[in-house]
Formats: sequence, C-alpha cells, structure tokens
Amino acid sequence: MPSAPEAFVLAVDLGTSSCKVDLISERGEVVGRESDPVPLRLVEGGGAEQDPETWWEALVRCSRRLLERRLVPVDSVVAVCAAAHGLG
Repeated sequence: MPSAPEAFVLAVDLGTSSCKVDLISERGEVVGRESDPVPLRLVEGGGAEQDPETWWEALVRCSRRLLERRLVPVDSVVAVCAAAHGLG
C-alpha cells in the first residue's frame, strides 16, 4: 500500500519585534523559515503600540515568500498554527 504524502504546518509566531513563519513537517522538522520586522512604537508613560495592519501585512509577506520557494507542494500544507506576543 502506498504511503500517504507528508503533511506540513505553517507555524506563525508574531512577536513584539518581528513576524516569523516556519514550514514544519509532521515529524517536527523545520523545512523553511521567513521573517519580517514589525515596527514597535513606544508611547509616553512606558506603553508600546503596534498597528494590527502591519501584523497582517508581515504575515502575508512571510507566508507568500515561504510558499513561493516551493519547498513542499502547497497542497501538502494542511494547517496553520499561530502564536502572538503576550499582552496584545
């Protein structure tokens, strides 16, 4: 019986300084990675702000670059896993 094709996950880590997107095999192997900086604006009183539109733009850019590298067949990406910085 032929084995099923390997599945991959697009793993997104949105941190306070950058957006990182990894392509990870079902065995846990990192196949590829892309990242883009995300601007952080410090405000009076010790606060920090980011524009959610820049999060989305960075996620789209990183994902597009990673998938366009054709490291795996695009249809083998079966899930997206996302994590974001703490108090956002």
